[in-house]
Amino acid sequence: MWIADGIGRTGISMVISNIAAISTWHRNHDIPFEIPLKMKTIKRAIKLHWPEEKQQKPARPPISPRMIHLLATAWSEGSPQEKCALAIALSAFMGQMRLGELLPPSQDILCRDRLPSRGRWSLSTESTEASSIFLPWTKTTGKSRHHDHTTFSISSS
Repeated sequence: MWIADGIGRTGISMVISNIAAISTWHRNHDIPFEIPLKMKTIKRAIKLHWPEEKQQKPARPPISPRMIHLLATAWSEGSPQEKCALAIALSAFMGQMRLGELLPPSQDILCRDRLPSRGRWSLSTESTEASSIFLPWTKTTGKSRHHDHTTFSISSS
């Protein structure tokens, strides 16, 4: 059955894509199409019995302003490491950047050509409330880009 072709390598997503392709083809040719009842049973069985380690993990919820506020409340008077982590988290959140664009993937792997440096951070000439940072690498483009965002300060008062 073509619908299940490649399922051992790809999982349930391939079955769903194949069914969608068949459905689209029928719709484009003005031919009525309904997913056979047996196909729904097969999809459900595959989903239930697919190895757990190969199943797609549910997406994590996005970081919310409330989460950032809780983090700032907990770490604004903390140790230098906590303040540094807070500054990075705030930079990423306020500048809509990924932490992976600002930090190495782990403490053991440091690829300096993918990380921004202090020298790449500049204040805006148009506003004292804004700055920009040159990111040598981004997840979406795989290459460098300029990133503008509003700055903030963590005061100890």
